[in-house]
Amino acid sequence: MSLLSLDGLVTEFGSGASAVRAVNGLNLEIQPGEIVALVGESGCGKSATSYSISGLLPEGRGRVKGGTIKLNGREIQNLPERKMRKIRGREISMIFQEPMTALNPTMTIGAQVAEPLEIHYGLSPRVARARALDILRQVNLPYPEDKMRAYPHQLSGGQRQRVVIALALIAEPQLIIADEPTTALDVTVQAQILSVLREINERNGTAILLITHDFGVVAEIAHRVVVMYAGYKVEEGRVEDIFDRPRHPYTKALLASMPRLGTSLTASQEDEHVRIAGIPGIVEHFEPGRRGCIFSGRCEHATEFCFKDVPPLSTTSENQSVACHNSEEPE
Repeated sequence: MSLLSLDGLVTEFGSGASAVRAVNGLNLEIQPGEIVALVGESGCGKSATSYSISGLLPEGRGRVKGGTIKLNGREIQNLPERKMRKIRGREISMIFQEPMTALNPTMTIGAQVAEPLEIHYGLSPRVARARALDILRQVNLPYPEDKMRAYPHQLSGGQRQRVVIALALIAEPQLIIADEPTTALDVTVQAQILSVLREINERNGTAILLITHDFGVVAEIAHRVVVMYAGYKVEEGRVEDIFDRPRHPYTKALLASMPRLGTSLTASQEDEHVRIAGIPGIVEHFEPGRRGCIFSGRCEHATEFCFKDVPPLSTTSENQSVACHNSEEPE
């Protein structure tokens, strides 16, 4: 049985005629101990998916409109907040994109990391703080005894991110949702954070849903990749298959837009460097019932048929699926 299963997930923001579907019919499976990367540009529905799973959609503005979210076979979508609080932190934890806003500025690091154990397991403050110190050591926070007494503003960005990871780990959840965990960190700290996540996965068998737009991060840590565009899943496969044999034009464009040695944002024809490839246009959200492929307006391989018919998600190999009419077209 899958640890997490999304079946036809639909998430909307707004209401009435102004409602926008951020996630449209998403199917996703995560097995115990698996690291799945959810990738795509900003606005593709990645974070909306993570907030739908964890029950953290903004009240009154976002809602799960359809589909099911199952954790260990148990439906958890639209649960009352009091029930989600028992799941959140204990069975599912989140690593938020911005650690400074994820941490309480009025509480010490030790008190914040220990709090989930006091809430979920009823441990005494003394025992909870002892375990908090141990988990801070596990995430390689320097001088953890001193940092236990510090406040968030007294730590660097990389140190705060380690504290957020420790918070996500402290109650030993089965699934961690990591929403852009390395954004705004320098490459050295980023590598350290990814190393910590990999160790957690290998040591504890904790499943991770990694939300990112960075294929470098995907290559470093993920087992499987799900590519989202405008709220839809357009391709899915093992990391090695997605990198070696991408099928969807959007996946190919994302990979081509990665900076490489010898590329430049400002290169011209006279330069020895090659200009980084970009994807023209912006992410466009389709209204329900609209015809055609969602990527057709930005796709250089689009044909007349692409603007008329929605391609189904079909299996192209044992471990890869794609939603494209021309997935076998040469590049």
